[in-house]
Amino acid sequence: MKINIFPLGKENRKTRQQLMYIAKIFDETQFKKELSELKKENIIIFENDGYYIPNKKEELENFINKIDKQNKEITKVLNLANEMLKEMEE
Repeated sequence: MKINIFPLGKENRKTRQQLMYIAKIFDETQFKKELSELKKENIIIFENDGYYIPNKKEELENFINKIDKQNKEITKVLNLANEMLKEMEE
């Protein structure tokens, strides 16, 4: 799957099914695997049942804020798990 199948801008987002058809991928697991690889080097946003590449500052800022919030929530859970582990070791 190539990055050029992903549209620019939120207003042009495409569903997973549309992208799979364009990429001639007929297995969802394969699509997810290839998407994961693309996301290692590209910003691909999923929002409201569609994928797109941000082309506006606001789209990228919203993405950054969303990821930052997720990161903070994960950090809280990780800290709690580490505290529990310390207590178990005592």
